[in-house]
Amino acid sequence: MSILLAYKAHAGGAADPFTSLLPVGLGYINACLREAGHRSKVANFSRYSWREIKELIDAAPPAILGVSQFTHNRFDSLKLASLVKKINPSCFVVFGGPHATHRFREILACHNEVDAVVLGEGEETFRELADLLAAERRDELDSVRGLALRRSDSIKVTPLREPRMDLDRLPFPVCCLDDAIGVDLHRQLEFIITSRGCPASCRFCASPRFWGKSVRFRSPRSIVDEIKSIRDRYGLIYFSIRDDTFTTDRERVLEFCRLLLQEKVYILWNCQSRVNAVDEEVLFAMKRAGCECVQFGVESGSVRVLRTLG
Repeated sequence: MSILLAYKAHAGGAADPFTSLLPVGLGYINACLREAGHRSKVANFSRYSWREIKELIDAAPPAILGVSQFTHNRFDSLKLASLVKKINPSCFVVFGGPHATHRFREILACHNEVDAVVLGEGEETFRELADLLAAERRDELDSVRGLALRRSDSIKVTPLREPRMDLDRLPFPVCCLDDAIGVDLHRQLEFIITSRGCPASCRFCASPRFWGKSVRFRSPRSIVDEIKSIRDRYGLIYFSIRDDTFTTDRERVLEFCRLLLQEKVYILWNCQSRVNAVDEEVLFAMKRAGCECVQFGVESGSVRVLRTLG
């Protein structure tokens, strides 16, 4: 059973990495599906015309289509699902991602081209879904936690899946991207994620509802091993750590920096943080270990506005 994990966006243009690059989450889901023995691949259709996409789908129609949906690509995602359904009406179309997680009822109620929505992080949920579909046990999909799906004229929402705690056991996306469609690996693999969740609960942010309210971390050893595997395989020496707040765990950051220096992993990197989550020792260690930029979110200079935002 062939599985295609796809992304399509045009907002910002092909040069905008925040809209044109493949979401990191699809890489993790692809690696987990491959690890479980499924035949899957990823595709970034952001630089393709709809005619080119149709030709690619016509040549190899997937049995399962997984689509990553953000707010900026919500219309392109639905158009992609509709196109694939026209080519292969029996294809099972699954949406996931921040927008789909928050708007699953509207999506399933209004768009028959979407069969199910994965809620929150998707590795285990998608794998179990694929296992059942491959075994032709579609009537048992209600047993998959973290899933919303259409049942006749109603929407079935299964119990939420507990957040995954053992992030170190996830396979690295880099191991399964050689056959990816439309993915510029040298740009794509620059972006890595080393934790899930954020210690803050700002009212404007989707992170708490998507990842849960706890913060889960990968170990410094796992992060360095992933960086080295990407560097050794593709020659990358610049990385962007896209955690909501990379420096939440101070000791983890210091150990990560120590390993980079000890093992002479000569790279440059950047990260995101908050002004109250760093200190001089941490910033000095990060600088020595190759960090050349820290992006700080500054929502407002007004205490009243900050309280309103949470």
